[in-house]
Amino acid sequence: MRLIDADTLKPSYVVTSTTTNSLCHLYVNIEDINSAPTVDAVPVVRCRDCKHGSLQSNETKRYHCLEHNAMMEPHYYCILGEKPQYKQANYLHCSKCGYRWMRNYNFCPNCGAKMDGKGNDNEID
Repeated sequence: MRLIDADTLKPSYVVTSTTTNSLCHLYVNIEDINSAPTVDAVPVVRCRDCKHGSLQSNETKRYHCLEHNAMMEPHYYCILGEKPQYKQANYLHCSKCGYRWMRNYNFCPNCGAKMDGKGNDNEID
């Protein structure tokens, strides 16, 4: 697959009537597409999907990045972003503050809420 710079393509016009000179539709020649310059692009992992981030607030939807030790918006990304190698079902999730983590603690490491597994103080995603 090649990612091209579509802004450099010049559309061609198809005319349907010679008397009114009315425009039917635009098209781009395949030769123009094949010769279009490529763009420099790499896949990214957004903070909301990164293994280094944990949701800090359900209201603001901001994530705490463990790599940068900073609050991030869910659509942000960085060079350190990685998708988790495990399923999301392995996360523990605090229903009080929204924090998520992998280890089994008796209390939320973020807000201190009791994690008793009964569904009122914690959930498993």
